[in-house]
Order: sequence, then structure tokens, then C-alpha cells
Amino acid sequence: MQSMPVLPPEARLLLFATRIPSVEDDRAISELVALPLNWRVVGELAEREKLLPVLWNRLHNHTSGIPPAIAERIHAQAAVTEFRMAMTETVLQDVVRRLAAENIRAMLLKGAALATTVYPSFAARPMGDIDILVRPEEAQLAWQCLVDAGWTVELAGGERFYEGHHHLVGLMDPNGLHLVLEIHRSMLPAPGPFLLDESEVWRDAQPVQLGATTAWVPSSQHQLLHLCIHFGWSNMLFSGLGRTVRDVTALLEHEKMDWAKFVDLARRTRSYTCAYWTLAIARSLSGARVPDAALVELRPRGHAGPTRALERACVASALIGACPSIGLMQLLWSAAIRPDASGHGDARPWKVGEGFAEAFRIRPAIFGARVRAHVRGWAGWLRFAGILGVPRRIV
Repeated sequence: MQSMPVLPPEARLLLFATRIPSVEDDRAISELVALPLNWRVVGELAEREKLLPVLWNRLHNHTSGIPPAIAERIHAQAAVTEFRMAMTETVLQDVVRRLAAENIRAMLLKGAALATTVYPSFAARPMGDIDILVRPEEAQLAWQCLVDAGWTVELAGGERFYEGHHHLVGLMDPNGLHLVLEIHRSMLPAPGPFLLDESEVWRDAQPVQLGATTAWVPSSQHQLLHLCIHFGWSNMLFSGLGRTVRDVTALLEHEKMDWAKFVDLARRTRSYTCAYWTLAIARSLSGARVPDAALVELRPRGHAGPTRALERACVASALIGACPSIGLMQLLWSAAIRPDASGHGDARPWKVGEGFAEAFRIRPAIFGARVRAHVRGWAGWLRFAGILGVPRRIV
């Protein structure tokens, strides 16, 4: 195996800085900080992954190797994000309180659930929006309750898109934070490729105290499943990789997982390929505590070589945009998730985006412009071929 890693030092720094602290990682961070890094890229990557405060919390012990102006800027951006997260927690408390007054139980999903159960604070788990789950028959009442409290529709004009969607039209907070709230009717895309009984999610949910009100969070198994499906399906393995890896690792450090039950859950919900790739990548990049036996049970059948090549392609595309084509990205995703063999029918995640664009009349890229971009990007195709074809360590 060649010694040159797939990822550039800027992406490696972010990954090391967001892992569970260790002496070895501190040493790696010191070595990376000493390199002539492109700090603009570091900051943009951390901001895109919603990890700026997390990055700063690890870098502040290594500021001797960072240009002072750069360190000051990262620190300031991290402070702004931490303040925003404190406000997000306050807003969420108000949402849960208002819904409880209408006898509507609210279950926190994704970042909100993790910030409440796994991480020590909302600042430790930055997020761009809030997701909550309510019972399907109460979703419209919950939505109207918040509209009456001053929340406004995020996007207008394409509401028909949400008629069969798993969450209602997003709402924008009334306090000017540009915070979006999504009220889910179901945890997973519906109608969709997965089979999950929502009554099971509510049956296994755990109560948590949020301010002066009780909210609910999914069980650790359902939280992990949701992380895997959101990354593997909704984000197509190419978006939100940094925070997903961190979330999976933190969840498995915090909770004792019954792996036999989780494997069964992933298989009967038809999400085992999403689970395999999310967990395998989290273990490769962050040492997530995923046992070999679980990965063997979840792993799609095939040769190890192509699997490792797909992992390199997914990670490099997610963090540094290595994949030179949307069409190729869809082919790689299909090779990894195997929707036909997994029982997903004709559902594909990009069809959701196409339906959204049609409903809101968003024009697709002009064909000729796309062709010209591909021609100009021939060097990117060659680099990506090297990532796929030449075995290398990722980090």
C-alpha cells in the first residue's frame, strides 16, 4: 500500500480534530498544523460540516503553529456558532413547550437528539436546522401551532411537493436566526424504500428533560439507524460525512449497542447497505467501536477490493469534491447501496431532488454548460481514476 494518503492535509486536520482526543491524534494535529496549510480551505470545510467550534476546541492548544490572524478568525467564527447553538437550544425549548401545551409529544431527531443525549451541550453538536417527529395525525396541528406563534414558511410556491413527503414544509424561526424547523410525520422517507414501523419508534423512545418540558428521543438503535440512512440514502454517502462520522463515533462511545438487534433492525428495514457503509467509514476514519462481526453481517456481498475502492471514492468525494460528475456519483452510490438487490424498488434519492426542483421551478444546469465543464475537468477525472484504482490509506 502506498504511503501517500488520499485526503489532503486540510481534510485530514479536520478529521483528526473532530475525533475522540488521544495522544496519537494530538501528535498528528501538531504535525499537520506545522505544514503550509491552506487555512481558508480548512475553515470552509469545517463550516460546511458544521464543525467550527469542534475544530477550534482541538486547535486552541496548537495555536503556536497557526498564523495569528487565522487563529483569531477561526476562534471568532467558532464563538459565533456557539452563540447560535445556545439560541437554538432556547428556541427548541420554546417549540417543545408550545407543542406540549397542545398535548402534542415532540421527539427530537438527528442533531437535536444527539445534543440532548450524547454530547454535553448544543454547542458541542452544531447544527443548521432542527428536526422533530410528531405523530402523523398531529403533524398539521403542530405546524399550525408554530405558524400561529410567528414561524414563517421557509419556501413558498411548491407546497405540493410536501404532500407525500416525510416532513412538512420547513418553518423559519420568528427571531431572525434563520433557523429552519422541520416537523416530521415519519422518521424515514415516506413513501420510501425502507420498512420501519413508526409505532416501534415511539414505543422505544426515551423521555428527556428540555428546559422545563419533557421531550422524547429515539432509542440508541433507532438513532444509529437514522444516522446511517440519512447519510447513506438522503445524503448519498457524499454529504455531511465529517459530522456523521463524529456522531456515530460519539453515539457508540456513549451507548452500549446490542449489535445482534441492530443488524436485525437494519436488515428488516432494508437499510443494511446504508448501515454498512456509514459504520465502515466511521470506523475507518474515527475508530468507531463497530465490531467486525456486525460489519460482516451487514456487508454487501462482493470482493473486498471494489469495496475499499468505493470507500476511498466516497470519502474523497464527500470531503474534497473529488468525484467529477453527478452521473458518476449516482453510479458509485448505486454500486455501494445496491438499491435493486436491497428491495428499494425504483426509489432513488436524487428523484427527491428532481421532484423538489420541479415543484419549485428550479432550472437544472444547461446540458451544454455541463458538457463544457466535464471537458475542462479532464484532470479531475484522471485524479479520481487514481483514487479508485490505486490502493492508498485515506487519512
